[in-house]
Amino acid sequence: MYLQATTTYGSLIPGSEYIRSLIRQGTISKDAAKRLRWMDHYARSQNERLDSAGAKVKAAQIIDRLKRAYRIGVRLVFGSDTVADLPGETRADMMLDYLAVWQTAGITPAETLRAMTLDAAQLLKLEKTRGTIAAGFAADIIATPYNPLENIQALRHVNFVMKDGKVIRQ
Repeated sequence: MYLQATTTYGSLIPGSEYIRSLIRQGTISKDAAKRLRWMDHYARSQNERLDSAGAKVKAAQIIDRLKRAYRIGVRLVFGSDTVADLPGETRADMMLDYLAVWQTAGITPAETLRAMTLDAAQLLKLEKTRGTIAAGFAADIIATPYNPLENIQALRHVNFVMKDGKVIRQ
């Protein structure tokens, strides 16, 4: 079972159209939908206007839900479909801000990287061409001077990008 923690779906309540579509796609079971109540990934990316105290409460709730989902073994997928705009930040910056949420929830860098790659490819049914570095797969690779397995924030320091086998930046 996968549950994509992203910024676009808001609080997902079993019975919503989104949950029904996940059931139809086989992403989650009806039983799982009844047990799960999910959240948007980061309070500041919502289209809500929260004062700073309200944002702190909402952020704590989000982190707690993510932590509990991880602890009980929900297979998480790290999404980057941020649609909100924040002045002075790119969508890539906002996506990388979610790394701190996952860190605070106790999700290891290795599990976060897996959620971004292999698990995401499997959820999207692209695991035969993406999600792994292997012969015959799409060569979508990044490099950083730091080890993201030691500190996931290393992803903020990408200095090499290859997309479909073509070097985009080095």
